[in-house]
Formats: sequence, C-alpha cells, structure tokens
Amino acid sequence: MFQESKILQTSFLGESQLKETQMWWEGPPWLRQSERFWPPLVRTVAQEFPVEQLEEATISLQVQVQPPSFIFALRSSFISLIRPVAYMLRFAYNARKANRLKRRKGFLQTDELNESVCVLARIAQEESFAGDIRSVATSDQVKSNSRLKTLAPILKDDILRVGGRLRYAPVSEERNHPIILPPNHPFTELVMVYYHEKLLHAGPQLLIATIRGRFWPLRVRNLARRVVHQCMKCFRCKPTVFDQPMGDLPAERVNPTYPFIKTGVDLCEPIYYRHTGRKSAPIKGYVAIFVCLVTKAVHIELVADLSTNAFIAVLKRFVARRGKPTVIECDNAKNFLGASRELAELSRHFGSLLPNNINTW
Repeated sequence: MFQESKILQTSFLGESQLKETQMWWEGPPWLRQSERFWPPLVRTVAQEFPVEQLEEATISLQVQVQPPSFIFALRSSFISLIRPVAYMLRFAYNARKANRLKRRKGFLQTDELNESVCVLARIAQEESFAGDIRSVATSDQVKSNSRLKTLAPILKDDILRVGGRLRYAPVSEERNHPIILPPNHPFTELVMVYYHEKLLHAGPQLLIATIRGRFWPLRVRNLARRVVHQCMKCFRCKPTVFDQPMGDLPAERVNPTYPFIKTGVDLCEPIYYRHTGRKSAPIKGYVAIFVCLVTKAVHIELVADLSTNAFIAVLKRFVARRGKPTVIECDNAKNFLGASRELAELSRHFGSLLPNNINTW
C-alpha cells in the first residue's frame, strides 16, 4: 500500500520534479527483483491469478495516418496563403549556390505566385490522391476503381491534371489540362472562396464555369453551393423574390373546340421582300401570325403594310383557308381597330338588307 500511494504521488509532481523521479521512469525497485521480494499484497494477487489461467485475447488495431495540413491553416484566404509560400520558394531559390548571381528581389512576380499555387496544389494532391499519383507515375493510368478514372488524369510536374481531348485546341495549357483538386480539402475551399469574391460574389453556375478554367475540383457543384450559402454578404444581400400569382385562364383557352375557332392575331417585326425581278427594290412587309387559343396551332400570312385594307385582305385569306372564327383577340393597334369598325359597319349594312329569318355572322 505504501508503494501504491507513492506511485500515485508521482502523478502530481511538476515537470522539473518529474524529470528526476526514478519511480516514474523505471517503476518500483522491487519489480526488478525476484517474486519472493515483492510486497505481500502484490504477491498475493499474483498467486491468485497465475499466468497459466489468464485468458489470452488477440487485439487488432488499424492505424490510419492522416498527413498534416498545417500549412493550409496558416492563413484564412487564398491570396494571404500563396504569398508567404512564394517568399519561402524565393528564399530556397536564392539560397542555392548556382543562383547566387541571379537572385530574385523586389516584389513577387506572377511566375512566383503561380509556382506557389502549384506547390500548394501538389501538397493537397499528395494528401488526397497519393495512390493515384503512384499509379499514374508507374503505368500512366489510374486503377479501375479510382474516382479519377473518368478524368483520364495525366502527371505533369508531379501534379495531377485532367487529360481530356483538347490537346490541339487553341487554348492555354491551364484550361486544356486543369489541376485536379480534392473535394473536401482546405485548399480547395480557399480557392472556391477566392474566385467567389473575385467575381463579386457570383452564383454557383458562374463560379463553376470560371474556376474550371484553371482547376477541376471534384464534386464542384455541391462545393459551389456550399460556398455561396455560407457567404455572409450573399446571405444578407439576397433579395426576397415575390412571385405574382397569375390569374385564371380565360374560357377561350380551356374549352375544347375545333382549330382556329378561337384565334389570337398579332404582327411581327418588318421584313423585306422582292417582287419577281432580281433588280427590283426591296419592299418592306410584315407577317401576321394567327394562333389558335386552344390547340396553339399557328397560321402565318404576309401583310403588305399596316393599313386597315391590308389586314382585311389577310383576314379574308385566313378565313378562306381555316374557316370563320367566332372570337379574334388582338391588341389595340390602329389597323386592328379600323378593321373592326369596318367589319361592324358592313355587318350592320348587310343586316338591314337581309330578311328577318336570316342571321348574320
């Protein structure tokens, strides 16, 4: 019991005292002696549970080593991350004896920033696609069960890029073979947030189309929606869309009838046409479009001009081909109003000359 309390006391020692405590590092001195010199309590317990009667159990452990990603936690944005890495690469470049006479100085250049991006992308790929990188390096292709199989990846400067079929296309190398990025990686999220803010808080579709010009993140649609959804400025500035409820459809649209019994008409933009001679001057004309309100069938007629007589001539051709409609809907154009007044006057004139037992149309 004295030895046990002494062991417990060592757990409350400070760092400086723990370093000099022999009990903590080597255990009690009786443990290195024969069993007959052990304390009575410990010897009694050992005799009650001999080694031969103890049950043997096999314990299996699976250890998964996750490579550290501490470099991606140094900064919270893409630009503030690639600049320190670019300065580290510059220091490594200037420290070489071969580059003593051509050291890099001054502001960071574009090539240095691009090299920094490539280094960070290589680190992210080594943490997520280590097996695929080895497969492409040895056999120029990934395994059949790899999630990168559909991308036909290639290894260029130790970076996995999309293979594709645009080798001879007149586009840049980055757009032809974008860098593959893992879906759930801090570097990929930093890239997505950078492009989202660079495009003035663009939506998911524009964000995906732009970022694929240089990078190819896996499961990019879910990642783009998550970045836009988590953006505080986009959340605050998102307007509330009010949908105006539409009214009921009129009776002419929902009651089944024969085609063109209920018709709508309108004129489209002017067109130019010629008469039979090739040297004749072009003449401006219009197109009248008759649409059946029930079946959505379309009838097209050429109109000489915007006069009332021209539209009445078109209406005669339409009636001769499709039959007499009961309802014609149109806007308040002058030619439509003039044709309506003239047809109403003709109806009254001929109605007065007809017998009483004959109905006018």
